[in-house]
Amino acid sequence: MPAEWEPHAQTWMVWPQRPDNWRLGGKPAQAAFAAVAKAIAEFEAVTVCVSAEQYENARARLDHPAIRLVEISTDDAWVRDTGPTFVCNERGEVRGVDWAFNAWGGFDGGLYFPGSATTRWRARSSRSSAAPAIAPRASCSRVAPSMSTVKAP
Repeated sequence: MPAEWEPHAQTWMVWPQRPDNWRLGGKPAQAAFAAVAKAIAEFEAVTVCVSAEQYENARARLDHPAIRLVEISTDDAWVRDTGPTFVCNERGEVRGVDWAFNAWGGFDGGLYFPGSATTRWRARSSRSSAAPAIAPRASCSRVAPSMSTVKAP
């Protein structure tokens, strides 16, 4: 699995909106995420997952030719925790690792109920990238920055 700093083809982000995670309806966080997405888009493609109810808001804030919006709902904006990790095999084929994210504890103190939007969105994001999903041999509670990268072939 490539490290975050290795060359990659694009960056994935999730639009912040949960009022229990983000103050003021997520507006300050959305402004920050938009600025980050636009800065990254100057150098590489950016895909932003956004819920149906936030789609028009995100589209207005993310007006850049290198930014693609994908309508995918999730419970959290931290892609490295909740989303697939895109990896390449020795033949350069890209796959999305469909981690069994347990929301930092699952039934024993976890943040989200299993089967929530966060636990379902990984396969949709893999389909949106045209990268088949693969299942890992273990589950994990991942904690890292909010962007998932695709290594360049």
